[in-house]
Amino acid sequence: MITLIDLDWTLLRGGNKAHADSFAWALRTVYGVEASLKEVDTEGLTDSEILMSILTRHGMAPERTRALIQDATNAMAEYFMKHEDEGIYIPLTGSLECLMWLRGQSIPAGLLTGNVEGIAWRKCERAGIRHLLRFGAFGNEAFRRSDLIPIAKQRAVEQGYSADKVLVIGDSPRDVLCAKENGIQSIGVASGKHSVTELQTAGADITIGTLLDFAHAFQVLSR
Repeated sequence: MITLIDLDWTLLRGGNKAHADSFAWALRTVYGVEASLKEVDTEGLTDSEILMSILTRHGMAPERTRALIQDATNAMAEYFMKHEDEGIYIPLTGSLECLMWLRGQSIPAGLLTGNVEGIAWRKCERAGIRHLLRFGAFGNEAFRRSDLIPIAKQRAVEQGYSADKVLVIGDSPRDVLCAKENGIQSIGVASGKHSVTELQTAGADITIGTLLDFAHAFQVLSR
């Protein structure tokens, strides 16, 4: 079994300035578009999907967006590395306890995040949780979050883990939806913008207030 865990507002506090500003940098330098991250609802989207949404609003053809998406996500990562001190890297309540519990149970934890890979791993390093995460799937690898799950499963298998059973953990309805679309279970964590009720309505198999309650929720699902 493997667990796939969202990053922003699930493991770490969101609102990272360096990450947010990296979008404007990539849009300007790669696509020649002056635009703001505030133009679209970014909740639960991959970074690639966010870029696509913004550029569509500015009249760019999807084919051109896709042709340059790797250049754009590379530019985001490069910007972030230069400006990372402008960001915050605060683990949310229960994050460390959850990851330590999984390690103690020999259940591998991987990232399932919309963040660009280089940005995601650097956030984890700065927050002191990188060593507890084994693999991941990232926002530069797919436009839709649902499409990241097969990538994460393949990475787990390549590292010698069984991915026959998968559990998704996240704070948004889109985390829950991507699990449902792949026929796997999810735990919704009301650590971000969405309440327990909203996550239940989205279809989470079980919901918790913080990751401090993760071990109990996992045991309930495993019965």
